[in-house]
Amino acid sequence: MKVLWLLPEWIFPANTGLRIDSYCLIRNLARMVDCNLVGLNLSPTRAEIARLFPAKLLGSFPSSRDLMFRFRQVKHFLRCEPISLARFHCAELKGAVERLCEEHDIVCYDTLNMAPYMYDGRASVLWVRDAY
Repeated sequence: MKVLWLLPEWIFPANTGLRIDSYCLIRNLARMVDCNLVGLNLSPTRAEIARLFPAKLLGSFPSSRDLMFRFRQVKHFLRCEPISLARFHCAELKGAVERLCEEHDIVCYDTLNMAPYMYDGRASVLWVRDAY
């Protein structure tokens, strides 16, 4: 079984409860199944990647900070949604997720911030830590 894990940010340093939670889940899941990571603004060191082995980092995509970012903030504000969601928009990541979903059995969307990347036709898990 192949699992694709979408991260809104890099999990190191694991100095907060959310990052520690993600780190432990990914590390233990990777021991049982083929686990691949992809996300926004990931900048791991070799030592951090070694700590997550056998999980593999497939890609990192930069989130935008341009004029369109400001327009997305306004759009979210007008919809009465958190404007922080604009930070997690990346067209390249959306295309990569659609392509990678075809190769993976399960997709785990780490936090609600990654929910806009949900792709139809694939089993998915929306990992919301407050739910348990």
